[in-house]
Amino acid sequence: MKQLKFLSLVALLAFASCKKEAADQLAEVPEVTAPATGASWASSSNWTNDNTLFSTTLTDSKLSSEILSKGLVVLYVKNGASVHSLPATFDNTSWYYQLSNGTITIMAQAKDQSFNKDQQFSYLIFSADELATLESKNISKEAVMNMDFAQASQLK
Repeated sequence: MKQLKFLSLVALLAFASCKKEAADQLAEVPEVTAPATGASWASSSNWTNDNTLFSTTLTDSKLSSEILSKGLVVLYVKNGASVHSLPATFDNTSWYYQLSNGTITIMAQAKDQSFNKDQQFSYLIFSADELATLESKNISKEAVMNMDFAQASQLK
């Protein structure tokens, strides 16, 4: 019985420490002050809004069902000199995105109507093969998702 209690305690501590570490990683919002050299940035002029929810759609034929199911797409927004990976919250606006075949829908929930539509976006697409190559170098998909723009763009 004493051994069972000890094993339960060890399992609980191991689980609790993993959970805290994962939460700490999720709480970090990668940010970099300058984009990587040669990065392609796009803006959108087709914003729609419903009160304080704004959305726009970017199209790219490389966003295939194969990429969506087995690859990775990481989206970044440039706000002045800062670059944030999405999802993120800054300037009283929560940013997130949704992927589908051929499109990225970017959504921004603003606190009020003073939403700045002059944002620029860049995204990196990693195929399943690219992710496998990164895994062989001990770079996990999760690690790529937590990298800032400069770090992640150097993997391409």
